Amino acid sequence: MRHEQYDQAIDLLKNVEDAEQRVLLETLSSHEQERLRLMKANKFLQEGRFSELSELIEQAEKKGEASPELLEYRAAPQALQALQVFCSRMPWESPEDLENAMNWLKPYLGTLQQAPAFEAFWQQQLDKREILYKARFAKQQDDLLVRIDQLLAGNQRPAAWNSLEALWQLNPKHPIFSLLDQRQRLLKENVQQVLQSATLPAQVSELAVALTWPNLNRRQQQLLMGLLTPPNGTPPKTLAGSILAAEALASPELYAIALQRWTALPENQKRFPWFLEKALSEIFFQPGQFNARCWRTPCPNLTDFFARINQIAVNINQAKQKESR
Repeated sequence: MRHEQYDQAIDLLKNVEDAEQRVLLETLSSHEQERLRLMKANKFLQEGRFSELSELIEQAEKKGEASPELLEYRAAPQALQALQVFCSRMPWESPEDLENAMNWLKPYLGTLQQAPAFEAFWQQQLDKREILYKARFAKQQDDLLVRIDQLLAGNQRPAAWNSLEALWQLNPKHPIFSLLDQRQRLLKENVQQVLQSATLPAQVSELAVALTWPNLNRRQQQLLMGLLTPPNGTPPKTLAGSILAAEALASPELYAIALQRWTALPENQKRFPWFLEKALSEIFFQPGQFNARCWRTPCPNLTDFFARINQIAVNINQAKQKESR
């Protein structure tokens, strides 16, 4: 018995007639039977033979031989099956799905947590839930910024302010509110200090300027134009910023960028880019140019068309020269 050789000990005790030894034999035999049952139960559990495990426990209960340790296995099949279902639904796409699955698994935690490996697994799910919630929170904010950009680009400033209010309701600590007073729909008075002291994403600063541009005086517009057209020549990040910079600088290059970004949006495929009206009237065409013969002839020939193209090119070059001055 000291060396856990129980079978040999039982065989020896069977040949002893002493009454005390008979009691020891019965106790040892019962212990060995229970040990074998537990070993078999553990094997069934490891191999996923849940019906055989349930039958083993049921037979032991009928004979009155089910120990508390064996009865603990009774909940294991249901717990493991529930865990299998939980794992089959992975990976999780939304925090709500993971939250609901974790709540569904909670009745089986008492059994599952007896396995040390499950504790690490459960902590992973808690961490994953937190990551999913943070990712969705960030996406909701990004989607609202994109929506504001699209509305401003579509010349729908009041609707853009409404979307900004939705962003405020979602996260009043968003960086854009360090620049904007959303209640007054104005830039904050200390906006220059904020821009100098904090590194804000270009998308945020551009949208803040685009939202408030009509209410800025000429000096304020000139000071903030650098946000839309930085010295390194990088074009604005947003569509609204591209349109605003193109109009403010009367730049054909920026108009081309704005038009390219405009047409890239599926909802704009059949919509006229409203901002081109100003470009066509102020950049490509000049007052009085339609008095030229190439524009007045009722039946323009090839030479007339080339003359028109040349005249437009001259206007563009003149616009560039003005910018360089």
